[in-house]
Amino acid sequence: AGRFLQFAGGEPSRNLLRAMHPSLRVELRAALYQAEQRQSRVDVAALSVAVGGKALSVRMSVVPMSELSPGFLLVMVEPARDGVPVAPPPAMGSDNDPLTQLLDRELERLKSHLRDTVEQYEASTEELKASNEELQAMNEELRSATEELETSREELQSINEELTTVNQELKAKVEELGHANSDLQNLMDATAIATVFLDRALRVTRYTPSAVELFNLIPGDLGRPLSDLSNQLNYPELEADARRVLLGLVPIEREVVDMRDHAFLVRVLPYRVGEDRIAGVVLTLVDVTERKRHQEALRVSEQRFDAVADRAAVGVLELSEDGVVTYANQFAGRLLGYADGELVGVPVLTLVHPDDRAECATRLVRLPATGSFDLEKRLLRRNGEVLWVHDSVSWLAAQGGRPAAALVVCIDITKRRQAEDALRASEERLRLVMDNATEYAIFSIDRALRVTSWNSGAQRLLGWVGSEIVGQRYDTIFTAEE
Repeated sequence: AGRFLQFAGGEPSRNLLRAMHPSLRVELRAALYQAEQRQSRVDVAALSVAVGGKALSVRMSVVPMSELSPGFLLVMVEPARDGVPVAPPPAMGSDNDPLTQLLDRELERLKSHLRDTVEQYEASTEELKASNEELQAMNEELRSATEELETSREELQSINEELTTVNQELKAKVEELGHANSDLQNLMDATAIATVFLDRALRVTRYTPSAVELFNLIPGDLGRPLSDLSNQLNYPELEADARRVLLGLVPIEREVVDMRDHAFLVRVLPYRVGEDRIAGVVLTLVDVTERKRHQEALRVSEQRFDAVADRAAVGVLELSEDGVVTYANQFAGRLLGYADGELVGVPVLTLVHPDDRAECATRLVRLPATGSFDLEKRLLRRNGEVLWVHDSVSWLAAQGGRPAAALVVCIDITKRRQAEDALRASEERLRLVMDNATEYAIFSIDRALRVTSWNSGAQRLLGWVGSEIVGQRYDTIFTAEE
């Protein structure tokens, strides 16, 4: 196909009509138009074309390729086979007819003129298109310039607003700083914790009123080294601890007493400022005298409780929220066959008889809401023996740092339950004897001679029904003769 394509100078073009041999352009344009309109194959009669200085007979065909891609056309250019006429014979006259030659020349002139006109039209179209693109580009540039100007104006306005906002924020920060200073001063004046701030040279920079009495401070002591101050504490390592914290950045905590036997919890911490820079040391002294007293009282109380619980003749268990034994006195261990301390950590439901576990579990789940309950249940000793106990369970809510727990007091009622079972069995045997002795009228009366029950023989022999004589005196249900 390259033999029939001629590319002109200038900007390259992929337009087939521009690249096609000039002698074939008009016929190719007509064939393309017809093929697109008819959507069918169009064949162009053989034409004579000068290729490489030689005359060549060429045929062209245009085939629509809608089945491959809509709107595409296949153009085929091939040399004509031998024996195929170059052009159809003219309708009138012969080739040597002057009129035919004149018409051929006129036709060639018109074709040439048409080709020139088409080329000029296409060139004008391309120029207009280029001009339109240039105008559009200029329009876009003007629009971009306008947008840039608008953006610049908005940026200036935004910067102005930001400056206004920054000014307001700075004003607010200054006010916040003033409030913070006031709050800090009020906090230091109101706090009961003695606090002393030291710089890196261990000189006093600030202190709270609570520290005045402990360190004998006066307003003129600001800037004085800590070593120049006397204090009421029995703490000779104070300065050494402060230097150790300043060098190692590890807080130190000690309990010391003063001259009046008041206990203080002393904390020595590094004083950190912005960017994690160490500017000195902070000393805080918390009066823990009351806490120490309460701790001692609690310790004594717990000792008393342990002594009472271990000597009690009942089992005492303390359970966590999930039902695990956290404390058991000695009697509870002996009752269940465990050594002292072996019950701690054992789930309490594993100690309960399988037939009573469901009810016991339900009661324990409801205990925080009910507060307490009493329950008679069976427990399993370590050797598998069953014993009956009466449990009084109370809920201990969490308070004072202690977790919530359940306190269980167990009383062994095995002998009582055995006696009750024996009594019920005896009563059952008596009832069977009374019901089977139908030929006798048998009554049961209490100490006040009131009838409490009778057998079926009494009902049959005497004609009594229901409970009409229950509660009546035995000596009033008969006649005087009887």
